[in-house]
Amino acid sequence: MRNRILIFIIIINVSFVSSQTFRTGLPFIHNFKPETYNADNQNWGIVQDSRGLMYFANNNGVLNYNGNTWQIVGTADNMSTIHSLAIGIKGIIYAGGYAEFGFLEATATGQIRYHSLIEKVPKQYRKFDYVWNIYPTKRGVVFQSTYESFYYVDDSIEIIHHPSESVRSFLVMDRLFMLFKDRMREIIDGKFIDIPLGGEMSELSVVFMVPFMENEILFGPNQKVFSFIISNK
Repeated sequence: MRNRILIFIIIINVSFVSSQTFRTGLPFIHNFKPETYNADNQNWGIVQDSRGLMYFANNNGVLNYNGNTWQIVGTADNMSTIHSLAIGIKGIIYAGGYAEFGFLEATATGQIRYHSLIEKVPKQYRKFDYVWNIYPTKRGVVFQSTYESFYYVDDSIEIIHHPSESVRSFLVMDRLFMLFKDRMREIIDGKFIDIPLGGEMSELSVVFMVPFMENEILFGPNQKVFSFIISNK
């Protein structure tokens, strides 16, 4: 396997304008205070469904806004802060909190409720950290915590044990990568696989990974002015 690496120098030019401020083209912004939406002032994530409804990962649960009214539509049984949200391939909204994850579903009366999946997790693995990220993939949904991740496949949960504490994770072109202190690894069929340049990517403390061209991924390190492109060709 040959890996092709290209280096780009990013030059940032900042100019300060002390004259008048031009408002042409500025978007309309409406700020909502916690007193307005009747929930906590911390919101960790946001998604929008196919109907245009907005959902927020709030310290009090899953907060919903339909363009007119606000309401909490999902609260975990353990009253966990909701830290992450994601919409699956079939439009299902998944949520994760502290030692908790599940999805939203509509009741017979049309109301939206939170449905926990924690009962599908073996008891010895139910004490885990926050679910920081949720990644819907073609194979299933991955709920990523600090020392374990959980694969929701065919209505069952597979435990993915981390080799160490995870730092960050990225889903790029349906490929899931996780950064650890020693190296970057890819999750394939529920197992961690070492990737080329994984050790170097850990040393650089990668903060983003995005698609670039066919079979190529652009990634960038922390507090640097250059980025790399890796190719699997």
